[in-house]
Amino acid sequence: MELINAINRRRSARKFLAQSPEREQVLPIMEAARFAHSIANRQVLRYLVCLNKVKSLVISDFISLASNIDDSMNQENPASAPAYIICIGPEGDSPSHFADLGAAFQNMSLAAMTEKLSMCFITQFDKTELTRLFELPHNHQILAVFAIGSAAESSVAYNAETLPTHIENPTDSRIIQIPKLRASQITSWIE
Repeated sequence: MELINAINRRRSARKFLAQSPEREQVLPIMEAARFAHSIANRQVLRYLVCLNKVKSLVISDFISLASNIDDSMNQENPASAPAYIICIGPEGDSPSHFADLGAAFQNMSLAAMTEKLSMCFITQFDKTELTRLFELPHNHQILAVFAIGSAAESSVAYNAETLPTHIENPTDSRIIQIPKLRASQITSWIE
């Protein structure tokens, strides 16, 4: 099935080419966000899309594309993306916001593949500084930042018995190997 193949191939890029995506490439991604599952169909998520290179560089000052905290603290030249999508939602820590957020990101990242783009869900960002930069609707907060652009690296998933950190290919640093546990390792059946 085509969808399963797309899900199996989807990866998060952390290194991007400099060229910003075109608005026409991002519109189908935003359509995919619109059709994502939303608990009780409340559709509370909103998005700020930044395709402007100068403003994207400003955003990159307040985010980390590092794959873990140790990487982010030791980065001399932090990576940046040519564009960002900032997801906002109502203030508060409702679990439904984060469920909606995950569903939206999955739809968006799969749609990005059809546009030959990659995305990365950024969890390390300075919410205070980013909120200061953008006018948010009243009683809204930044929930996530998504980097988007053409990947400057590729990754290969493989079945793993344990999960080491990602492994860079010693012969080509643009290829990252991503270990994935088998379905049998993450599934318990209730009988």
